[in-house]
Amino acid sequence: MVKKSAGPTFKILTLNKIAAVGLHRFPAEQYVCGTEIVEPDAILVRSKNMMDITIPKTVMAVARAGSGTHQVQGKKMGESGGPGCNAQGPHAQA
Repeated sequence: MVKKSAGPTFKILTLNKIAAVGLHRFPAEQYVCGTEIVEPDAILVRSKNMMDITIPKTVMAVARAGSGTHQVQGKKMGESGGPGCNAQGPHAQA
């Protein structure tokens, strides 16, 4: 029997209350999610204004679930080579 390697564990900092049903999409064997993550690989945000936040150098991507990316430091993420992604919120089609 071949044993599977554990593989990398990615750390995701959540800046707002994110629904557990959404966070469960990140397998616990590969991801650690929470509000107290130090040196995160990614940031998951719903509505928090990130303009005054220092983004750690370890962050490779910011994912925002809401309307618009105006509260994400797009220029800074672009300079570091990391994307700032946006998924429209439920009011986008209202």
